[in-house]
Amino acid sequence: MRASRIAVAGASITLALTGWLITAVLAGERLWPSTHWAKADDAAALGWSTEKLSKAKESTDGYAPTAVLIVQDGKVIASWGDISHKVNVRSVRKSLLCALFGIGVAEGRIRLDETIGELGIDDRPPGLTEIEKQATIRDLLMSRSGIYHAAAYESPDAKAKRPQRGSHSRQLLVLQQLGLQCVRFPLPKASRQ
Repeated sequence: MRASRIAVAGASITLALTGWLITAVLAGERLWPSTHWAKADDAAALGWSTEKLSKAKESTDGYAPTAVLIVQDGKVIASWGDISHKVNVRSVRKSLLCALFGIGVAEGRIRLDETIGELGIDDRPPGLTEIEKQATIRDLLMSRSGIYHAAAYESPDAKAKRPQRGSHSRQLLVLQQLGLQCVRFPLPKASRQ
C-alpha cells in the first residue's frame, strides 16, 4: 500500500510539474513563483474541467497522497493535501529531470545526442574514463550510460548493488533495453591488450 501511495504522490507531482513545464515552454507569459504560488482566478477559463478536477481529487484521495498541486503558467489550478510538506520523491526525480531537459531541447539549447565528453563534463576524482565520456545526454536520461561512478550520497545497499565501473558498455545496455539477448565471448589474450 505504501509503495502505491508513493507512486501516486510521485505521479501527481510529476503531472503537476510536467503540466507547468510544458505550458511554460508554449505560453507567452511566464510566472515564476518564489515563496508564494498565485492561484488562477478561473481554472475553467484556462481550459480545465472542474468536473474532471473533482474526479482527480476523488481518485487520489483513495491513496492518501501527501499533496497534489496542479500548476499552469505559474498559477495554481488546484491543490489538496499539505502542499507545504517536503516529500522525498525518490525515482520521480528521473521524470522531473526529463521534463526539465525537454524544455531545453524544445528551445534548441540542448542536443540529446551530444556526449558528456563533448560538453566537457567530468566527475570528481576519480574522473570519468574516456569510454564513459562517450555517453550521451539521452543515455543519461534513459539510465543506460554505462557509468557506475559512486554517487555523492549512496546507501550501503546501493553501493553493494552498484556494478563495477567498466562492467557494462552503453551499447550493451541499449541492446538489453531493446530486449535483445547478447552472448559475450572472451577475447583471445592477444586481443585484450
